[in-house]
Amino acid sequence: MPYSGGENPKVGDTVKHRSGQVGTVFELDEQPEKSAKDEKIKVKFDNGSSVVALASEFTLVKEASE
Repeated sequence: MPYSGGENPKVGDTVKHRSGQVGTVFELDEQPEKSAKDEKIKVKFDNGSSVVALASEFTLVKEASE
């Protein structure tokens, strides 16, 4: 499932949650038995908290460096 802007998530991406919190993707929660619309990402926010949420709840701020 892409971010709200249509980009595919990658580990290391800097993203912004619709609540305004900025964080970094640290894991993709890819589960083959789930449909693509249910794909989630794991994000650690700048304040130290983390969340597992749908990628579509985020916008891409900066792509991970290759």
